[in-house]
Amino acid sequence: MQAKPTENAQQLQGGESPAKRQVGVSIFTPALFSDICERIGSGESLRQVCSDPAMPSKSTVMRWLREKPELRDQYASARDDLLDHWAEDLIEIADDGSLDTIEGTNKHGDVVMVANHANVQRDRLRIDARKWRPDSRRGGHCNDRRCQPGK
Repeated sequence: MQAKPTENAQQLQGGESPAKRQVGVSIFTPALFSDICERIGSGESLRQVCSDPAMPSKSTVMRWLREKPELRDQYASARDDLLDHWAEDLIEIADDGSLDTIEGTNKHGDVVMVANHANVQRDRLRIDARKWRPDSRRGGHCNDRRCQPGK
């Protein structure tokens, strides 16, 4: 007798849990789709938008895009706005050095400012996580040595 896959196993296999499929909205309306695109354009990922119980699941939105080609331009525009938002995040993260140093003590017991390596590494991770995604979506190629649009 074969065991049924658990809810977590279904999620790991790329499926949605049965509970997730039953939550949210699945009936298409232009106003709902506009709300989704507005939230994406304001900086939320589709996954974040669809985690809202008042929104449809990600698979529902993707099905709408497959079944209704007329929605694709609106969705693509929202994605472009999202990428612009992420690009602005890159600059803000890189320019914000407010937590790059913290108070510490030297060997004489004096209070001095020292590098906050954990914060610097976290900012580096945040930048790396954002810089690859926008470039690949806009058709460019970027690595640590060079960035070349369209390559």
